[in-house]
Amino acid sequence: MPVFSDLRYLAHTTQVQDLIAHSPSYLSAFASTCRLFMCLNPNKRAIESHVEYETDAWISVFNVTLSLSRVIKVFGEAFARATSAELVAAIGTVVHHILMVCTLVEDRLDRTKFSQPTFHSVSFGGRQFTTVEFDVSEGWVSFHHSLHWLLAELLKHVELLNEGALREVGFEGGLREVFGRGASEQAVLTVIDFPLRGKDASPEPTAVYLYLYPYSFHSARDDCTDPNWSVGS
Repeated sequence: MPVFSDLRYLAHTTQVQDLIAHSPSYLSAFASTCRLFMCLNPNKRAIESHVEYETDAWISVFNVTLSLSRVIKVFGEAFARATSAELVAAIGTVVHHILMVCTLVEDRLDRTKFSQPTFHSVSFGGRQFTTVEFDVSEGWVSFHHSLHWLLAELLKHVELLNEGALREVGFEGGLREVFGRGASEQAVLTVIDFPLRGKDASPEPTAVYLYLYPYSFHSARDDCTDPNWSVGS
């Protein structure tokens, strides 16, 4: 899309990269744009019937998200110029936008297909764990999570997120505290769960990467980094 191509080349310049890294309003405005494209073209897994053909709706979604993913990568790269404090603030901003969408606080997702996250306890290894209650065989999933891609790009700057750097800006508990200080355990689980649903629902992940998840394809080509697994690590 021309508008995203223009934005991409504009954001590549040194001056704009500095603005993105040091002025929170630019990231916040871009995150608001990414919210518009969250969970596009949701699908439900076919478990009782054979899918003979697909509609062409995914083609338009593919083209939009492919263009957007390239801009997201440039915005993420800008934070190589940021301080640890600025990067932590940016992560908090993106997490906030993700939660606004995924918890349905903002009227962005189709409420006939998505509902507010609920939680239950599961037993594993003799211990009880709280996790999001979701059945990929019955629930609606999407392969398009632009805000999670943006979060993954921010998390790539590990040199600004090591324990020493975070300790200097008041985070003694490392990256866990970065997420935990401003969000509950259930909120963090919600952030992680949404992109992982697409992984579990797809019987053929290779096809998903190449056709429905262009960002994963380009990341694998560029540096073997999958944004979903980066967020979930």
